[in-house]
Amino acid sequence: LRASDGAANDRFGISVALDGDTAVVGAFTADATAPDSGALYVFERVGGTWTQTQKLVGIGADVGEGLGWSLALQGDTLVAGAVDDHHSGGNYNGGAAYFFERTPTGWVQRQRVIAGDGEAFDYFGQCVALDGTTLVVGAWSDNHSYGANGGSAYVFRRVGASFVLSQKLIPADNGSNDRFGWDVDLRAGELAVGAIGDTINGGYEAGSVYVFADSPTGFVQRQKLVATVPHQAALFGSSVALHGDGASNSALLVGSMQAHSPAGQYSGNAFLFERSASAFTPTLSVRSTALEQGANFGAEIEWEGELALVAAPGDDSRVLGMNTGATFAYRIEPEIERYCAAKPNGLGCMPSIQWSGSPSVSSSVPFTIGATNVLNRRTGLLMYGYAPNAAPFQGGTLCIAAPQRRTTTQDSGGSANGDDCTGTYTFDFGAWLRSGLDPELSPGVDVFTQIWSRDPLSSPAIGLTDAVRLRVRP
Repeated sequence: LRASDGAANDRFGISVALDGDTAVVGAFTADATAPDSGALYVFERVGGTWTQTQKLVGIGADVGEGLGWSLALQGDTLVAGAVDDHHSGGNYNGGAAYFFERTPTGWVQRQRVIAGDGEAFDYFGQCVALDGTTLVVGAWSDNHSYGANGGSAYVFRRVGASFVLSQKLIPADNGSNDRFGWDVDLRAGELAVGAIGDTINGGYEAGSVYVFADSPTGFVQRQKLVATVPHQAALFGSSVALHGDGASNSALLVGSMQAHSPAGQYSGNAFLFERSASAFTPTLSVRSTALEQGANFGAEIEWEGELALVAAPGDDSRVLGMNTGATFAYRIEPEIERYCAAKPNGLGCMPSIQWSGSPSVSSSVPFTIGATNVLNRRTGLLMYGYAPNAAPFQGGTLCIAAPQRRTTTQDSGGSANGDDCTGTYTFDFGAWLRSGLDPELSPGVDVFTQIWSRDPLSSPAIGLTDAVRLRVRP
């Protein structure tokens, strides 16, 4: 794709946003309303062909304000960061975010979003993220009581045709030069914010990522993540990409663009975290064997479906020369994922399979698989196999292909009297992995699990949960 009126030094492609058949490309130094004011180019795909349909400029954008530095697109809502915006009060490089909305006649600007307490050189608009009616804008150089350049993230909620400030996020342990708000991602009520300057274990600019969860009272910090082996100047948190439904199927990919690896210093790395119960735990280090020193792998990450794209702008090409840059594509399958459908029990409740921990053959930390919303005081067991299934069975769905293995039976407990859905099952599958009872349960193997139970209130008189696929770890 190219801009219809592209010119030298426009920096077309500095940012890209894609949603369905609409793509928006930023050109943050394009001469639009003023020199280097920036512009956005909208493309639509029809019949497999992308065509430019509109060029957007910021109403009131001035010299050097850089509209298009960052982008977020969701449905009919588009937000573009103008990180060098000089808004009212003469706040040079205070930054702004421009909100555009798609109408039957095209995209129109609705609002110029700024930080009410913004100051010069905050760089508000460094990054933007959308999730429904919520907008988050990073300001990595914000000065506040926690320290100079500590950084912040602003949360806005849409009310009518505009976004209204709802919350300003600053971690309680924030300090000078943490640069919290360098990158943000927002998905299914979950927010990840990179703080690339955070000092970890004495390592300056080792970096960290903060995870927040939305609630009726606003976003609440749930966790702080750091690299498995933090080191100085790694810039962990240089990019963040959330994936999943914001619950047990969530995962997070974090770029650390100056991390050291066997490829050399500052070659970069990316770390995969997957949710275990209410917390993210590290499960995988993602890197390319083709990297060299200074590749900066992890400078930018995009993740949709099973495809993750990781940018390495400093990658060298033996053909094209130094700092040619490259983007690496990965197919990432979650360590644990839910599949198949449960059978409603005799009281109409829908049993739900649950898990906590990580399926490791060496870790002593429990990895449990269980079920909630099952009948009280009934016998049940966990069964598993090595291939998925979706066959009608006893009024429900058998989610595991033959042959199925069975574990020990349990009582669901719950209420002592009457029939209700207070029963639960919990089985330590991690202990089963380590027991050696099934030699096929080795690292790298995919296992498919489902919980069966007795249900005399149903016909046929059995209960079946949905199912979980897991991959055994070392």
